[in-house]
Amino acid sequence: MATIQLRTDDLNGEALPEDTPTTHLYIEDPRGDVSIEIDLSDASFKALQKAVDKIVSKGRPITPTQPAKLGGNATEAAAARAWAIAERPDLNVKEKGAVPKAAIVAYRAWLDNQHDDNVEPENFGDTQQ
Repeated sequence: MATIQLRTDDLNGEALPEDTPTTHLYIEDPRGDVSIEIDLSDASFKALQKAVDKIVSKGRPITPTQPAKLGGNATEAAAARAWAIAERPDLNVKEKGAVPKAAIVAYRAWLDNQHDDNVEPENFGDTQQ
């Protein structure tokens, strides 16, 4: 028996044509970053665009830059992931995939605080026993 996958508009459930792109939305804010992907029909995308235009029209233009690499390594990313999952569920870090920049920044701040207090940080993510 064959399996048929059907993409639908995440807002209204409408079936989407195969070639409909997935919309990615990123909002970077110190109070909380938002990174989502959502499947939208043309009508739903236009509604999203109209809602965002109300906000964009009040903002100031910026020149987009390439996101800076945090310069970390896989060991730090693994430790940041383990720490965020255990200590900061609000960061929404998943078991797999890229570790969000906000989680790495928060982990580094936590480490700095631990060092400032002369407290030895726990070895989050340390797989060696």
